[in-house]
Amino acid sequence: MRLSVLSTKGGVGKSTIALLLSKYLSQNGVKTLLIDRDPVGWTSNLAKIKGKGLLASVVDKEDKEDYFKEVKTKDGGDFYILKLYGDGVRFYVDLGIIRKNENLYKKIREKYQGIVKNGFQAFIVDNPSMIQWNDDEVQCELSLFKETFPEEKIYRLYISDSSEISVESTLRYIREIERSSQRIGQYIGIVINLVPPFPEDLERAMRVANRFEGIKVVIPFIESLFMLNDINVELPEQVKYLGKEILKLNSKV
Repeated sequence: MRLSVLSTKGGVGKSTIALLLSKYLSQNGVKTLLIDRDPVGWTSNLAKIKGKGLLASVVDKEDKEDYFKEVKTKDGGDFYILKLYGDGVRFYVDLGIIRKNENLYKKIREKYQGIVKNGFQAFIVDNPSMIQWNDDEVQCELSLFKETFPEEKIYRLYISDSSEISVESTLRYIREIERSSQRIGQYIGIVINLVPPFPEDLERAMRVANRFEGIKVVIPFIESLFMLNDINVELPEQVKYLGKEILKLNSKV
């Protein structure tokens, strides 16, 4: 199972949700790899991966594989992170170099496949905001994944906050992504995150969530999750519910 986590803007908790879902799946016996394909590399930074991503390491001909790491937790939720890019705008420069050098591309494919073939049962993919099917960040990694696992089930989960602007832009984004001729896999649901923790706000957020199809999860603002800096944080009940629903999607997991 592969789940791509998407949003229209930063700051809505997309990367945090990706991390917490990786932890939840691992706690439930699912060997999980979080693929960080955001050039900013926020999830990788949280996992203390300070070195270069896979692409930059190959381009610079470095032997160290600091871009792949097991994240150890205190509650049995150990999972793995692959830092693909995470080196800022040099990703686009590196990609241009790789496209002109077949040997470099073969090296990246070899290293990528060597990691993803390590018996993982679930792949969580963190993305930059407003990513599109034809964007380089997608095509560079997705082509390798599909080559490696042509039959793997692929899902998409969208994250928004409860502001009207974010909700409307997320609805438009979903329509654009899900109606694309390049679409692979399926949409599964929405998370309305960072909702003010007051009854009237939570009720309004649930009404907003009902404008979306699929799984609907409303998560109130939780201080320990805002600007998350410790993966050992306790999982909210809403994330546990989301994780259970995701597990139901795939009998293989």
